[in-house]
Amino acid sequence: MTVEALARAVLYEGYTLYPYRSSAPKNARRLLIGTLEASEEAEVRCLVVGEAPRIGATLRYLDLDSGREETFDGPGMFARGQVAIDVERRGDALHRVCARVVCTGEALGAAHFVLRAEGGEWVSQIDPPKNLADEARLCRSRGLYPVLVGDAVLAAPIILGDHPALAPESHGDLFDATEIEEILVLRIQTLTEAEKAEIRAGGGRARAILERVEALEPGALEAMHGAWRDRLAPGARVRIKPKRRADALDLVLAGFAGTIVSREETIDGDALYCVTLDVDPGKDLGAHGFPGHRFFFGKDELERLP
Repeated sequence: MTVEALARAVLYEGYTLYPYRSSAPKNARRLLIGTLEASEEAEVRCLVVGEAPRIGATLRYLDLDSGREETFDGPGMFARGQVAIDVERRGDALHRVCARVVCTGEALGAAHFVLRAEGGEWVSQIDPPKNLADEARLCRSRGLYPVLVGDAVLAAPIILGDHPALAPESHGDLFDATEIEEILVLRIQTLTEAEKAEIRAGGGRARAILERVEALEPGALEAMHGAWRDRLAPGARVRIKPKRRADALDLVLAGFAGTIVSREETIDGDALYCVTLDVDPGKDLGAHGFPGHRFFFGKDELERLP
């Protein structure tokens, strides 16, 4: 799961609503969450650990007239506004990052940031380590909510949890605020032929939604009805039961308890879970990404603890 895919889902949240017809009152005007009008601004503050991290901030927003995605790599001025990035040292290898956008022209639909740190590790604002909890509380954002997504931060205008993911059963964005895909697909299937003709004539993203629903394979709707997942989310307590014996540590660490710090993916797309050990006095270093204090295992090598 890439941060760009998640950001795109956020970008179009509520862009067009069921019944996806331009004649429907609710679609007469785009009212996206997080839209900035002229003179309005939003900012995000979060922490990064690293000696001299290089911060990159990409502003993403929607052109409400054309429905086109726009991006700007700050800092600096762009056609519709200005992006500022401030990095303040808060201690040894700790920095506070502030990214701010001000709208000075046409509206910025669902404006949000994707932040990256070369040479640094982001700190969760939702569940920071105990030694950084006070600093995290001082990071006051306005209109944006930062969450971890892989090695990046997504600062969106809607509240998400760390490491959010799109359901694999999803066949594409329906753009409804707090969408429930199965219900929306069923509703689209009940549209009259006249309503469908209006949507097709209007073209654009509404037509793409209709065509995607009409092209669903048999069984696709059943897959949306629900799925059971044994999630090993960051923060979960686990016991290590190595199976691959990749190195001597697999034998040494067998049976130890620990905490999942993050879910990572190999270049081949295989999932690995980063774990810190309860017995390690330096486990807080592992939580911040320092080698020697974090260990990687497959899902089948971890037993979930109560």
